[in-house]
Amino acid sequence: MTDLLFTLDIVAPIFLLIFLGMILKTKSLLTDSFTACATSLIYKIALPVMVFLSIARADFHSFFDVSMVLVLYGSALVLFLILWIVTPLLISDPKDRGVFQQGSLRGNYAIVGFAVIQSLYGEQGLAKAAILLAFILPLNNILAIISLSAGGSGEKSLMKQFAETLLHPLILSVVVAVPFSLLRIQLPPVVVKTGGYLSSMVLPLALLAIGASLQFKTSRADAVLTGTASFLKLLIFPGIQLFTAYLLHFRGEDLGVLVILWSVPTAVVSYIMAEGMNSNGRLAAAIVAISTVFSIITMSGFIILGRSTGLY
Repeated sequence: MTDLLFTLDIVAPIFLLIFLGMILKTKSLLTDSFTACATSLIYKIALPVMVFLSIARADFHSFFDVSMVLVLYGSALVLFLILWIVTPLLISDPKDRGVFQQGSLRGNYAIVGFAVIQSLYGEQGLAKAAILLAFILPLNNILAIISLSAGGSGEKSLMKQFAETLLHPLILSVVVAVPFSLLRIQLPPVVVKTGGYLSSMVLPLALLAIGASLQFKTSRADAVLTGTASFLKLLIFPGIQLFTAYLLHFRGEDLGVLVILWSVPTAVVSYIMAEGMNSNGRLAAAIVAISTVFSIITMSGFIILGRSTGLY
């Protein structure tokens, strides 16, 4: 019972804000234009500032572990390869294959993942997750481009997509923050306080925006793919990550961060990329919505499992 109450205290506020965003959207208190502006503000300014402060004020040597990066990369590449081989045998439409692959693998690390990890492990855990995000984000974007390019015909060239990936504000914030952490450079109080104001609005605003952007409309043909992708994203793949990391002797906070990052729902940006590359945007939106709703149960289950067994 103690573990359940602890988990509810961590997970419930996050998803209540998401559901509040859904309600406010139905009441027209959150509009599409506001959500688009809020999302742009979060990902281009506020979230990079939060990541920068988390890393710059932490001891880099105490939270950076190359083995965590390698296990994330290894898991992502192996699972992507399996999906790449299997999906053509099960899905006839190439535009659906790429969306299915991306929806099954690409998680909402920066918002839902950060929110849960910060609640569980504090600023030290958040800094660790931010570093991992800087490594996994380019890989996820590259894999998404490969998947969606097979079935779509996006307006942007592959080279432009790769360039935008490398110049992503979150990646740049990590690159800028690492020297501050390594050299233990003290940030001016005015920078910390101003950045703190921006950081404090990231998660509430982002969670509301996620709720307002969820789309549940889907065709009967897409329903099976939506359910299967969500099942893989929320249960099968996090379970594989947990088992693999356990065999590699990860324990405690490190294991918890890895499991949480894999158990988050599908990232909203997967829908944006699917639309931009002329793939099945409706399917992508449905996977984001369904995985977000059911992740309340699955993420809670993984947290309870970790606490009850003492693994993380």
